[in-house]
Amino acid sequence: MTRAGNLCEVCGVGTVVLEVYDHTVGWRGRKGNIVMQTKVCDHCKGEYGDVFTTALNKQAMLQFRERIDSELGIKE
Repeated sequence: MTRAGNLCEVCGVGTVVLEVYDHTVGWRGRKGNIVMQTKVCDHCKGEYGDVFTTALNKQAMLQFRERIDSELGIKE
């Protein structure tokens, strides 16, 4: 697993950094922003996915969907 702060395994020059950003998503015709995370090489811009950041991103999307469903009165 590549950790933030490690040397990039792709280019061998850059450092892997954690990037946190807003991402616009949609669900049932509604749009909104969720906070997403990824690890990126500051030199070659190679992206790294891992279980931790993927799980956080999935959780953010599921919470967004639940909020929209609740606003629309949809129960599943």
